[in-house]
Amino acid sequence: VSGVSILINLVNQLSETKLKYNILFAFWDAEEIGRYGSKYYLSRTCDNILFYINLDTCGSSSAYKLGFLYDGEHPETVHLLDDLDTYNIFQVNEYAPTSYTTDCEFFKQYNLPFVSISPMTLPQYMHKGSDTPDIINYKRLYQINTIIHQMLMSL
Repeated sequence: VSGVSILINLVNQLSETKLKYNILFAFWDAEEIGRYGSKYYLSRTCDNILFYINLDTCGSSSAYKLGFLYDGEHPETVHLLDDLDTYNIFQVNEYAPTSYTTDCEFFKQYNLPFVSISPMTLPQYMHKGSDTPDIINYKRLYQINTIIHQMLMSL
């Protein structure tokens, strides 16, 4: 839900902005059980995708370091951070899937550049009854929103 709130805010911020590229805001379904939403979308169309930004559990408490994970086959995506003050909240690493993967997996298979913003370790409360609004780090959501907005404006 934290990623959805960022996307909704970005839509509002960019709604009257003239950008060089069209931006598609998409919400995928069934990530945890096979990433079926992103897989289906990419199987139908992957033309004209400049890059993909994945937001996953980015409103988690500050006890969990966030990662800005980039595709090692497209290291130019890291340059999107060059002029941004992001390193104080992000750990920047090359995406290397282990037992837990994200929707980035299919973008990687289609050789499409991506970045993913997510916790470096999975929060203990994820997908449990203890995952409640009182643990959301609103300052972090604001920072991420600002960073993504700046990234999109720099394209």
